Amino acid sequence: FKNRFDVITLWGVIEHIKEPIPIMKLCHEYLKKNGMVVIETHNLDSLIANYQIQNQACIDRIMEGDKHILNFNIKTLRYLFEKTGFDITYWDTLGLDIVTILRYIRQSNPEIVNDAIFHHFEKYADEHQKTIDDLNLGDHIRLFALKN
Repeated sequence: FKNRFDVITLWGVIEHIKEPIPIMKLCHEYLKKNGMVVIETHNLDSLIANYQIQNQACIDRIMEGDKHILNFNIKTLRYLFEKTGFDITYWDTLGLDIVTILRYIRQSNPEIVNDAIFHHFEKYADEHQKTIDDLNLGDHIRLFALKN
């Protein structure tokens, strides 16, 4: 498979791998010259991850220790990609943070988030989420990197 592929995608994969460096080195080996790796993984710096860390009762999706072996932020992903021979060409964050956090609060404290508040944020979720994503606090990191 050496130098055979133009693109390798790791969508929701890297956080399940105990040792990502050998996997990324294999991706490098399998890619053609100027080949690209595209990944999406949970963002440890996200609004939702920080909320979950502070509110242990709502741990799911990101901080699932039995499923997600490793958690990444852009700093750790940069290190991983530089160490394995890739140049990051683009990255961003995206997510569903506000509605997810409100759902957690509503489940544990329904009096805090009543129907009106929940439906307001649900109605304007895309606008709120765009701001969160623009601040690089979305719950997922999407990253594109070229083989160097």
